[in-house]
Amino acid sequence: MIKHFKYIAFLLLLNMSACNTEEGVTPSSTEAFLKIIPGAGFDEPVSIDVLSNGDLLIVSNNTSFNQGETGTTTKIRVVRLTQSGNKVFDKYYPESLSESWEAKQTVFYTDDKIIIGANIDEGNGLVLFQTNASGDSVTSSQITYEGENLNLIGAEKESEEDLLLLSSLSGNPAYDVRVNKLNTISMSSTEERSELLNSVPSSNAVQTGNNTFALGLGPVIFYINDDNDAALTSVPSQNFTIKHLTNYQETSKTIAFGEVQQNNQTHLFSYWTSPGQASTNAQPLVFNRGSDSDFLKGVKATSEGVLLSGSTERGVNNTASKQADFLLLKTDINGNLLFTSTFGSEGNDDTLFDAVELNNGIYAVGTTNFAGSLTMVFVKLNNKGLLIN
Repeated sequence: MIKHFKYIAFLLLLNMSACNTEEGVTPSSTEAFLKIIPGAGFDEPVSIDVLSNGDLLIVSNNTSFNQGETGTTTKIRVVRLTQSGNKVFDKYYPESLSESWEAKQTVFYTDDKIIIGANIDEGNGLVLFQTNASGDSVTSSQITYEGENLNLIGAEKESEEDLLLLSSLSGNPAYDVRVNKLNTISMSSTEERSELLNSVPSSNAVQTGNNTFALGLGPVIFYINDDNDAALTSVPSQNFTIKHLTNYQETSKTIAFGEVQQNNQTHLFSYWTSPGQASTNAQPLVFNRGSDSDFLKGVKATSEGVLLSGSTERGVNNTASKQADFLLLKTDINGNLLFTSTFGSEGNDDTLFDAVELNNGIYAVGTTNFAGSLTMVFVKLNNKGLLIN
């Protein structure tokens, strides 16, 4: 099986095509590469982070069919790789064969304290488990509400000991957002507050100030404030859907990223705003790259801006067929586009899920769909997002 995947990787590299919308780009590195990281089942990556020694830690949801039974089981896959893509370890959680955990967010404190927030068995509760850079010393805590489905939408550091968790709890007739505090020493949690919503959150939740949070509800940024009153900021069109929020404490602004439908195409956009700001004072920046449709999967803030990961859909050989290629964009801290990069393997659907900057380069994690199987891909690009050697 491993030989088979190595052959797939060879074919991917052989057929890889790349383009960049910024002119005059000079590659900063000659070490760009793409590697297949096969797993036990289908992968859907959640995050990629940098350890103190420069290794990369990838968290992914890995789904496999139950042996001799119907249905599937999802495990959290944690993979540590060197910068060259060599595997240090590859582990799955939980060990129970029947229980499913679906990772939603990784909160990185130190190499010895990495907390992964996850849903249990399709929303029956939350599990917060702490691991380390070796993938061991696992402790966990669970949060459940009897008879309700719970979905983790945000996890923010409050201090070196406490983590604030935001989860949406579906009920009838509306949705609650619950704020819980997790003590990362004892791994015990307490409920802090709740807020009633009128729709399902469309984005993650972020902390925008002292006990103040923001989340996306379609075209609306919903702010949960200290006094339980909610402030709204709306993107000026119902065609916009907020998919991800990133807060910059330095500017007291929240950058919203998402997808907008225009002329039967899907484009990405950024929207730079603050609580209570009238929509007439700010307009979304739409990244219209032409005839292709773009889809957002992951957003990661850097010291100089924000990396957007996803896929772009293009026609195949002048036919009605469509194919997804890897998509990487970078904006400045105001949401203005700096560069766009697309690349992919002919005949396969490819998607990036997260990316991080390191040593004047970019490391990303994604999937390629080969023969119906979503297989993890580890990619190193130059600092302009190009797969060029």
